[in-house]
Amino acid sequence: MTILSNLQFLSRQGLPFRGSSDDSDSNFVQLNLLRCEDNQNFREWLTRKSDKYTSPDIQNEILKIMAQMIVREISDNIRKSSYFALMVDTTTDVANKEQLDVCLRWIDQALDVHEDFIGLYQIDNTSAQTITDSIQDALVRLNINLSQCRGQTYDGASAMSGPKSGVQKRIKDEQPKALYNHCHGHRLNLACSDNIKKTKIMCDALDTTYEITKLVKKSSQRDTQLDKIRKVELLESDDGNYSGIINNHELMMKLWEWSLDRFMILT
Repeated sequence: MTILSNLQFLSRQGLPFRGSSDDSDSNFVQLNLLRCEDNQNFREWLTRKSDKYTSPDIQNEILKIMAQMIVREISDNIRKSSYFALMVDTTTDVANKEQLDVCLRWIDQALDVHEDFIGLYQIDNTSAQTITDSIQDALVRLNINLSQCRGQTYDGASAMSGPKSGVQKRIKDEQPKALYNHCHGHRLNLACSDNIKKTKIMCDALDTTYEITKLVKKSSQRDTQLDKIRKVELLESDDGNYSGIINNHELMMKLWEWSLDRFMILT
């Protein structure tokens, strides 16, 4: 039970379990050693030669069981609410694998809105048929009937929102009451991008901010100098508050002058 609680704590906090080179420095091992200080029985358990339930395979299996229990509880609540809406998008992970992100939006009996992440599903391609099959497979695994679906939200990509063969059309063919709505987050992003492109002052401001960020963060010396300037500005401020790098034009001018001086010395 102590091992289970340790695994639950690490997973709840989103902390890595195993170390990069030596497992003795991993969070899981160190947490076990910490729990041994007030639990002599657990200390004796960890000194066993076998059946300690601490191997990576056991960790993964326990985590999978915990995840399944959470998803089953979510699916039970969704079935009780009668109706739900689909929220699906695709993303690429660090291994360059295409992942399908599936979320369900539903309302409980107290009329509180819930948006629950169901899981990531690796897909071979981003075609409408593949994504539709993956969504239906996810619902079957949750024992949720597509007939309960009353809405679907995706981005504006043709594979997702296409009126003839997109995912929304294929889902609507199965359940005509599942109305499609373009994701408001994506719509806002597109609208902001288009407006920024048409406004020169906004384009210049974003470009300047980006160049300032590169100027500071690409050099450890400039980053260190910025920290020194911040401390001076904080000490000299009347109310003890620091206005920030964006609002303090004088601060950026000092950093820029320091960078020019360094450049002149080097050249």
